[in-house]
Amino acid sequence: MLSHIGLMRDPRARKDMVPDEVWARMPPDPEILALEAERAQLKGGQYRITGTENEDRIRELTRLIGQMKAKRAKNIRRGYREDYFYNRPTWDIERQANGEEGQEYVEPAIDLQIPERAALAKILCNQPEGLSSTALLALRIQAGELMSILCDKRETIKRDRIRQRALADVMVKEESPESDTFPLLMQRTQCPLCIGDERLSNVDLL
Repeated sequence: MLSHIGLMRDPRARKDMVPDEVWARMPPDPEILALEAERAQLKGGQYRITGTENEDRIRELTRLIGQMKAKRAKNIRRGYREDYFYNRPTWDIERQANGEEGQEYVEPAIDLQIPERAALAKILCNQPEGLSSTALLALRIQAGELMSILCDKRETIKRDRIRQRALADVMVKEESPESDTFPLLMQRTQCPLCIGDERLSNVDLL
């Protein structure tokens, strides 16, 4: 499996190959426009629809519009990928026939903080040619072990992404004069699994 991935994959074929200018020039879908116009008419300029007469229909239209937009974007991305894989061999042959030099692909440097993830990426992306069945089996076992180690690891939240709040907004007032290390009520940015982790500092827990 790993040997086939290394030989058949094309690193230039991304998941989203549609250029930004193509997305900008893409005409809107008439069906989606009709549904959006119907929803705007039912809402009547109101933002809150809870308890209104047309609440069910408005929510149904919102769901349909989201599904149709996602399906349309998926079909466009799939069409670009199919066109690329269909025409790529012809482009290479024409370039060789015209004596043009091929575009050298520069692989992006793998710079990861977790050693196990870097080793796993190296195994999956950089595979030597002519691997024997024994060497291929060893790579599979090593990749499985690295995946298992990665599943057991847990990354902590970066401090610069945590919005610092005043202690008065976080701590709950208690009758006891002794201050509690942890608040009784957690904020939305706090993790219930990390609140009792003694390895983290008080700043990371807030």
